[in-house]
Amino acid sequence: MANGGSAWRRAASSTLLWGTLVAVGVFVFAIVQDQRVRQHGAVAPEHTARHAAPVLSTAAVQGRGVFEARCASCHGRGARGSRQGPPLVHEVYGASQFADEAIVQAVRAGVAAKRWQFGNMPKIGGVSDIELTALVRYIRELQIAHGID
Repeated sequence: MANGGSAWRRAASSTLLWGTLVAVGVFVFAIVQDQRVRQHGAVAPEHTARHAAPVLSTAAVQGRGVFEARCASCHGRGARGSRQGPPLVHEVYGASQFADEAIVQAVRAGVAAKRWQFGNMPKIGGVSDIELTALVRYIRELQIAHGID
């Protein structure tokens, strides 16, 4: 029985060691990605260099006006991010990861800082439902133009 307990301890130690190594690896990867985003103006160059200015729908053109007036000061021109806010043309905000309703709620209620170290996003008052719909359309069309779904 003593031998069986020893084998179990070795297996548990080995599992704990591998789990710790994987966790450290994921943590280091996240730090490197965050630094890369910060160093490259928030959006990786591969998302900007190969894409011309997207052709936008009428709704997205209206949304661009809302974005430029209300969002660009923090999220940067073309939603590429800035020193004040994260890029919205980024995989983490793609439609498959971040629902349209999450964008609506971010504008309506604000957002506590989670992924990035820009601080909390305040709620943005005075944006009508029509403007908000156009804003979401603009962000999604930019993302699609940059290969983000």
